[in-house]
Amino acid sequence: MNPVTFLAISSIESEGVPTKVNGGAYGIIQCSQWILTPYNCNHNTSYQLSDLIGKGPTVTTQQGALERSFDILGQFMIGFNRHFNSFRMTATAWNGCACGQDGTLSVFGSGCNPINKPANWSCYGQAAFDIASSYPDWWIDPSTGTPNSFYFGDLQAPMGPFNPYGSVTVNLG
Repeated sequence: MNPVTFLAISSIESEGVPTKVNGGAYGIIQCSQWILTPYNCNHNTSYQLSDLIGKGPTVTTQQGALERSFDILGQFMIGFNRHFNSFRMTATAWNGCACGQDGTLSVFGSGCNPINKPANWSCYGQAAFDIASSYPDWWIDPSTGTPNSFYFGDLQAPMGPFNPYGSVTVNLG
């Protein structure tokens, strides 16, 4: 997945704070059990939500929590983006299909709990798209000139500031 998609989701979900807990959502990507359960099923693991903030029985560091969190988000986004070919819809699915659902998708494997597919993109999906679009050097595929969630551009710092809410930082300690 394109790195800006990770930045967009994490900036909305936690403002880049890897230890954030909000109700039943944990970590930099605010992962909930409804996503962690099928991820564990697919990988034959038993991660707990506390692992996603580096305070679990398996993952005990913030670096490990970030790696696991972004692996979960990346696999989720790849599955949904392949289905929809739309980052707006993929981001909406991550947020829980607030605008209604249109079936389910077995993102983490056919034997694991399926995840609801959104019927339309939401304001959350649009906000994530708007943030990702703030990084045109990474977001626009130079071979087509169009946005591409799967494009891996040159990962040098983009020209100009990334400023969706003032600033985005990842706090590692």
